[in-house]
Amino acid sequence: MKDKELRIGFRFFALHPMLKSVIIPDDPYCSYDFECNYYIIEVKARDKYYNEWLIEKLKARNNLKISKEIRKQFLYLSEYQGICYVHNVSKMVDEGYDFKWEKRNLPATTEFDKTKWIEKEVGYMHINKSKQVKIGETSD
Repeated sequence: MKDKELRIGFRFFALHPMLKSVIIPDDPYCSYDFECNYYIIEVKARDKYYNEWLIEKLKARNNLKISKEIRKQFLYLSEYQGICYVHNVSKMVDEGYDFKWEKRNLPATTEFDKTKWIEKEVGYMHINKSKQVKIGETSD
């Protein structure tokens, strides 16, 4: 997890003290960034705003499987300019939300010094399915 995602997570948790026992998984290759009493949580810092945030199908599938096994829900936080767009992916799936899965050529990683593109299967999460939480600016 990058430092910015770490700061975003800690800001978010500071605003939600009812989310207790927050931990960062020991495994650096874990498919999510945080775990607490009710949720597993993936955090993404974004440089652009979109009405629909992307989620990789593989990440969604893996985290949904884990969340069911440990009886927690899967949250996906997309942060842009101090606002977290929080999608409860578990709830969206339970409600039959259509992610409009499709294959797209996208950068293999979000690291800008790497330019390899690969085909990924992604879906779209509309902001009207999110809760917006102002966490304030997180400096780099």
